[in-house]
Amino acid sequence: SIPMASGMDAMGMKALFRDKQDFIAGALALLVSMSAAAEKQTLSTELTVNQGNETIVLNLEVAACPRERIRGLQGRTSLEDDAGMLFLIDPVDKVSIWMKDTYIPLDILFVDADYRVVGLVESTTPLSLRSISSPQLVAAVVEVNAGFIRRSGIRLGHSVQYHLPEKMLERHCDVIG
Repeated sequence: SIPMASGMDAMGMKALFRDKQDFIAGALALLVSMSAAAEKQTLSTELTVNQGNETIVLNLEVAACPRERIRGLQGRTSLEDDAGMLFLIDPVDKVSIWMKDTYIPLDILFVDADYRVVGLVESTTPLSLRSISSPQLVAAVVEVNAGFIRRSGIRLGHSVQYHLPEKMLERHCDVIG
């Protein structure tokens, strides 16, 4: 038997429980929608490639958190010409990647802590499990559509620029995980 608060009859209790159930259902729906929004929330930045007199600007999604770095561009079937993904490596490290579950042939740029291109890989093979390693310690990896390196003329030693405030990264990873 449920003890009744003074002045509350059975009809009042029934309404209270219905209101609580509605509240709980509403709260659960809100949590599910917030989770879905967080899952789709992406950081982006412009990456500028400087090569003498010419500047190339790419719009990149940022993979700053472990889960984003693991997923990368897996499952994608297309990518805009000026788009790609920037993988932040913190602390700097020698990294290896693969094309597992990645359907788009990609060009890969390995970038050191001084924002210099220190490694280039052209036209990776989609779905390949072959390991692709950075030639040295890197702070970032950039993945773009295959053919970008050839079309852009980017070479080893060219500099790139991107900016993401540290606090933005921390808050993003707290939400995304």
